[in-house]
Amino acid sequence: MKKNIFIIALIIGLALNLYSSNNESRKERNFISAGNDEYNNENYLSAIENYKNALKVCPLSQVAEFNLASALVKQNTIKQDSTMLADAEKIFVGLKNSNSKSISQKSKFNLGNI
Repeated sequence: MKKNIFIIALIIGLALNLYSSNNESRKERNFISAGNDEYNNENYLSAIENYKNALKVCPLSQVAEFNLASALVKQNTIKQDSTMLADAEKIFVGLKNSNSKSISQKSKFNLGNI
């Protein structure tokens, strides 16, 4: 009987953990999507905030990091803010050895254009 209760509790715990992970993943995607919309509309500051929010939900999101760095570069071209450019460069340097071939290649390309 105790074994059955333990198994049921374990299954419930795993299900709750999975639900929580899916919810965080959904929030991350929503922030990235909103950031992409703002980026495409040339609202780079708003895009930056959305990407930062995605990183608060999922700090290891390489997509959010890459998009954040790209938005920082675009905002820098408008405001000529060297700190934004330095932040973008730091992010791209960290991503150039990404497991994602696409992110790695794009980061290296962007580093060459900064």
